[in-house]
Amino acid sequence: TLTSSDQIITMLAAAAGPQVIFCVKLFSFLAIVTSFLGVALGCLDFIKDLLFKPAAQQAEPEEPADASVQPSRSMERGVPLAVMLAPALCVAVVAPTAFLPALEYSGTLRLMLFGILPAAMVWIGRYR
Repeated sequence: TLTSSDQIITMLAAAAGPQVIFCVKLFSFLAIVTSFLGVALGCLDFIKDLLFKPAAQQAEPEEPADASVQPSRSMERGVPLAVMLAPALCVAVVAPTAFLPALEYSGTLRLMLFGILPAAMVWIGRYR
């Protein structure tokens, strides 16, 4: 029986040739990169909106927006990027083996948020 991805790749390479290893690695890399890009761009926009909210959307405008108070374009891009990447980078440097246990915890949290909680909400809504 097959127990690891290495065994599957080795069997594929033996059956179809060494190009399979390259294709599997390329597919894995592109899957991770596209997933990261989607999450990162959404998070980046959220942080940018949170940090640099336009003066027209603020609850209590105190003074008219002055040109000297407006952040520069590089600051509007760099600060949200640093805020997004700094915590993950610090955790990766301090505890490099924490990624897989964190995935397990996040899987449990997602099960509760997207599996159990919606069913409980429907049940409470129906029978209350």
